[in-house]
Amino acid sequence: MAALAGVAQSTVSYVMSGNRPISQKTRDKVEKAMWELGYVPDAHARAMISNRSHIIGLLTETT
Repeated sequence: MAALAGVAQSTVSYVMSGNRPISQKTRDKVEKAMWELGYVPDAHARAMISNRSHIIGLLTETT
């Protein structure tokens, strides 16, 4: 993705995480590369990194 966008891997990471200010021009290049490569965020991977799954479990008992 970084090679296709012509940026550093860390720049791609910053665009994806939103943790650092990135110029709109650079953000557009990275997002275009993501689209061209068919990138889809993985919810499970994000949950592992953030330690939050955003999933609520519910158990019910029927008798």
